[in-house]
Amino acid sequence: MLVCENVDRLSRQGAKAAAQLIWSLNEAGVDVATYHDGHIYKAGDDGDLMDLLSIIIKGALGKEESFKKSERSKANWTKVHQEIANGDKRAYSRQCPAWLDIEDDKYVLNEHRANIVRLMYGWYNDGLGCLIIMRKLNEMGEKPWSSEKRYKDRNDWTYRYIHKLLQSRAVIGEYVTLKGETLATDYYPAVVDVDTFYKAQSVRKVRASIGGDERKRSANLFLGISKCGVCGKAGVFMKRTFNDKYVKQDGTVVHYKNTRTYLKCNEARYKESPCNNPAHIRYDVIEKTVLNKALPLIASQKHEDKVLQAFDLKIAESQREIDVRQKQLDNIVEAIANGVAAKALAQKANAIEAEIETLAQQIANTKLEKDIEAAKPAKNQDVDLIAEMRSNLESEDADERFETRARINSLLSRLLRAVYINDDRTFTVEVDDGFSATYAADGTAIGYRVAGDRIVGAMDEGFLLEDKDMIIDEAFKRVRA
Repeated sequence: MLVCENVDRLSRQGAKAAAQLIWSLNEAGVDVATYHDGHIYKAGDDGDLMDLLSIIIKGALGKEESFKKSERSKANWTKVHQEIANGDKRAYSRQCPAWLDIEDDKYVLNEHRANIVRLMYGWYNDGLGCLIIMRKLNEMGEKPWSSEKRYKDRNDWTYRYIHKLLQSRAVIGEYVTLKGETLATDYYPAVVDVDTFYKAQSVRKVRASIGGDERKRSANLFLGISKCGVCGKAGVFMKRTFNDKYVKQDGTVVHYKNTRTYLKCNEARYKESPCNNPAHIRYDVIEKTVLNKALPLIASQKHEDKVLQAFDLKIAESQREIDVRQKQLDNIVEAIANGVAAKALAQKANAIEAEIETLAQQIANTKLEKDIEAAKPAKNQDVDLIAEMRSNLESEDADERFETRARINSLLSRLLRAVYINDDRTFTVEVDDGFSATYAADGTAIGYRVAGDRIVGAMDEGFLLEDKDMIIDEAFKRVRA
């Protein structure tokens, strides 16, 4: 037997379709019961004419009632959305972000949960992923907040919920509809500041291209940063184990396994790959060189922020195109008013209006990207943070070691454009503003470039170039813009 609330629940295609479905089920030997009216349509029972007609009548009435309810609900929410857009901050629904309470028809922060949200954003911006945050919350004994029925009886946090929370614009006070329209920027009490939120979106953008188990990835500080200097594809962290030996003073030979780690082009590992970069460079050399030599140089230089300027240029260009199209639209409206080819011009006006809307959306998206970029801290601040954490890079505590490496990887992702593994067994550390430094496989500095110009003199007081005679263009020609 199939039990449903009402006949109209069997199909959204109307009463006729619902009736045909019931008859088909009956012919297949299945009874159908509707508990709204307590009626059973039995298999093998042809029934009388009124019984058959009642299926269609009930289905039609049910669908009409559902439509009316839907329209009433839409009208109610349209009114609510209009009030919110006009600045009303009343709590219109008991369903609200989990870190808020309702007092006197107003949303207020639940301080305990607000602190948890701030903690989560802090962890995420420090480089910890959703899985690790989930584990930490469960270990703290913090009960999950999800109100979804399928998670109601769970006693632990879910990856999905944390992922959604770290993207929710409600944390900065915004009210966004299901269609993505922002009605108010201060409807809810903000739980984190705008900079913190945009930093999280910047981190999420970087992490989006990185997969795999977090704990296994954590050993590599250059995850998502290392690239091939030939094909530009991602670098890979590799381990190789060698059989080694040493002789004691008494002449005893001791055999042991020696594990070394390298960075090389991931594509070049495969025979069918077009990339033929054979270089693999010791990971420990790259790590020490970047931390000990490249980062102090980055912190000592005065960096011009050309990235934000590029966003401004993009916005200005889109606005210029809007102004041109708006002028075209004004001319068309004037022509229509004078009775010139009204129908044809109206169609053209609609097309131009659509183009203006598209350009306006492009400007909004570019401004959002600019806000995310602007939220990044100054490079010297990131360098200082890395310096503070370096003592824990090789901590005996596995959790502490993992968290430290994850955080430093996140900071390096902001500081560096890439670390290129070149096919002449050099590696190039490139910063996002055009500064790059190239090193030999043993970490010896070969040369530097700033805005494409080769540097022969001192970079800064206390940082003199090593082996100036070895500076060659070949070391830099594969650096990708």
